[in-house]
Amino acid sequence: MVVQFVAFLGAYRDPGNLNPWAAALLGALLTSRVTFVLCFLIIFLCALTSSVPHRLALTGITAAVVGVIANLALYFCGPPKAEPPARGDPTQDQGVYFA
Repeated sequence: MVVQFVAFLGAYRDPGNLNPWAAALLGALLTSRVTFVLCFLIIFLCALTSSVPHRLALTGITAAVVGVIANLALYFCGPPKAEPPARGDPTQDQGVYFA
């Protein structure tokens, strides 16, 4: 998504003969299409075949995606805390608390 944002800003800054907002939208959509269409095409074509190597590859991709999502969830949520800090105490970090 960073690449899409950079394309949006680049197209907005130098729109050529287009309206800056139209150029920015077009740049962002084109970047998303070029980035993701080939990946989705490969995954969908592998899913339609019944060969064992393709299924094993998709299983590995699925495991990697689930691992990345779980890692990001733990990173952004932080480890669970036993009890919340005192109310209004700015020195304590914020995290997820379980009652």
